[in-house]
Parts: sequence; structure tokens; C-alpha cells
Amino acid sequence: MNLSVSLYNFCDTLPIAFNVERWRSTPIHNARVGGVPISKHLTGEAIDLSFDTVDDLHKAAAEAYRQEFPGIEVDLTNNHLHIDTGPRIWRVVKQADH
Repeated sequence: MNLSVSLYNFCDTLPIAFNVERWRSTPIHNARVGGVPISKHLTGEAIDLSFDTVDDLHKAAAEAYRQEFPGIEVDLTNNHLHIDTGPRIWRVVKQADH
């Protein structure tokens, strides 16, 4: 899977309003936002999206799962969706535990 193309296509066709919060990061920006040293954002293999409603977040997460993205994290505390190359499969954050 060419994740950069797949992520672009996912964002381009998602029929829901969203904001791209983070895609590719430099090591300096990654450290500034608290990213781990081996973050997939450093290679452009991860994207963070935010949504206006939890319903939109759920729809986008279901679509990411349908498109077989291997790494999906749903953060219900701020309507945030993280997608990457894995190996993590569904992680749901219901409170500020990260």
C-alpha cells in the first residue's frame, strides 16, 4: 500500500468536513508536539484528522477500517482520528489517557 497516495485519496473522497491537523513532520516539530522519536509522521506514513462531531469521527473511522488502513486510533476526547501504517489496529481513547 502506498500510504501517501492512499491517505490523499481517503481525504479527497471523504464526504465529511474535517481538518488535517498533522501529516508529515520534521523531527523538530515532532518533538515540539510530543511525538515519539519513531513517529510515522516523520516519514509521511501517518495523518491526524479532526472532526466537528463524534458522528463524523465514527463515519471516518469506519471508512478508514473499510479501506483497510492498518493503524487506526480514534480519540473521543477531541474527535480526532489518527491513521498510519500500523501495526496498531483499533485504539479508542475515551478520556485523556495519552
